[in-house]
Amino acid sequence: MFARAVLQQVTAVWGERGLDAVFCGCANDLVVRFRPALAGLEFGDRVARLAELLNEEGFETEVDALEDGSFVLTEWNCPTAEIAREYQQMCDRELEVYGDLLGTMVQRESRIVAGASRCVYKVFKRKGR
Repeated sequence: MFARAVLQQVTAVWGERGLDAVFCGCANDLVVRFRPALAGLEFGDRVARLAELLNEEGFETEVDALEDGSFVLTEWNCPTAEIAREYQQMCDRELEVYGDLLGTMVQRESRIVAGASRCVYKVFKRKGR
C-alpha cells in the first residue's frame, strides 16, 4: 500500500518526530476543513453535524444522546483501519480532532483496530452553550 510506504519513508528520513508532524498536520487540516460546518451550532447539533461529516468520509457514524446531556458517537467503519493498525498516532489525532471541534472532552471507549466491532467515543456534556 502506497500510504504505508510513504509513512515508512517519513519515519526513515525524519524519525518519529517527522511522523508525528505529518499526523498532526493531517489532523489540523481536518479541523480547518470541518470547523466552518460546525460554526455557530448548539452543542447537540454540533455533535450531529460532526457525525454527518464523518459519514461523508466513510466512517458510518451514528450519535446517541445520553440523559446527562452527553453523547455517544459510534463509528461502524474505519476507512483508515489498515494504516491505523500500524500507526496508533492516527487514532490519537482523531480523538484530539473530535475534542477540538466539539470544544469538550471526548473519551474513546473502543477501537476497531484493537479488535472491537466499532469505535465508540463518549462526548461529554459541554459547560455553557
